[in-house]
Amino acid sequence: MESTLIIEDFSALGQISMVASLSILQTFGCATAALPTSLLSTQTEGFGQPVQLATSAWFKATTSHWQDQNVKISAALIGYLGNQATISDVIDALTKFRPSLVLVDPAMADQGELYPGLNSDYVDAIRQLCHSANLITPNVTELALLTDCEVPKQIDLAWVQNCLNKLELLRISASVVVSGVRMADQIGSVIAANNQLEFVASPYFSGHFYGTGDTFAPLLLGFLQRGMSLKEAVQKSTKLMEIAVEETSHLTAEDRKYGLQLAKLLGKLSTEVANGRQKDW
Repeated sequence: MESTLIIEDFSALGQISMVASLSILQTFGCATAALPTSLLSTQTEGFGQPVQLATSAWFKATTSHWQDQNVKISAALIGYLGNQATISDVIDALTKFRPSLVLVDPAMADQGELYPGLNSDYVDAIRQLCHSANLITPNVTELALLTDCEVPKQIDLAWVQNCLNKLELLRISASVVVSGVRMADQIGSVIAANNQLEFVASPYFSGHFYGTGDTFAPLLLGFLQRGMSLKEAVQKSTKLMEIAVEETSHLTAEDRKYGLQLAKLLGKLSTEVANGRQKDW
C-alpha cells in the first residue's frame, strides 16, 4: 500500500494543521503517514505562547524505521514546520521516500507579517524546501517573502506575475497556486501553470479565518491524487473552502481561533467520494 505523507505541526486544540490534513485526506480515502514536526498546545496565533514538544529525534527514527519496513510514499504534504533544523529533516525525508507528488504549503506568514518566532533565515530555508516541490501554495504574504516583493495595496495579476518571475530566477520550478488573493469583492486563488495565470474566485467574508491554508492544501492534494488537472482541483477545493468559511463566519473572532468549521465540508466531500462523483460540487 502506498501512503500520503503529512509533515507539519500537530496542534492539540481545534482543527488546525495536521488535524485538518488527516481529516480531509482520510475522507478522500488516502492511507496516511503522519510525521508531526512538533506538538503544540495551541496554534501559534491568538493563544499566547504555546507549549511545544520537539519531535526531531522521533522524526528521524520513524523515517528510518519506515524505510527499513519498505513503507511506500506516493505523495507528500508539507505544512508549518517552525524552524530551520526541521526543514533540513524534511528535505532528508523526501530524499528517502521520493514521493512523485510533493505539495509544499510554505506556511510562515499572513496579513503582512511572519508568524511569531520566525525570521528571514527561516524564509531562506523555506526557499530551499520549495526546490523539492511539484506544487507550492503560498498566500500573498508568503509569496512576497519568498520573492522579496513588496505587497501593494491592490493585488493584480501583474504583481503575481512579477513575483513568479522572481521565483524562476531562484530556480523554483514548481507550479504555484497563490491563495488568499483579494480582488474587488472576491477572494480566491491564482493558478500559475503552463505560463498562464487564472483567478479562481469565491465570495469574500469579512474578518480573519485561521487555518484556511491548512484546509486548502490537503483538499488540493486529494483532488490531484484522484487524477484531476490543477485547474479543476483548485476549482473544487475553492468550492469546498467556501462551505467551511461560510460556516465559520457565524462564529465570534474568539471562536474562530480554533480553525475552520469542517463538518459540512467533510460531509460534502465524503458523500461525493462515496458516490464516485466529482462534478457539480
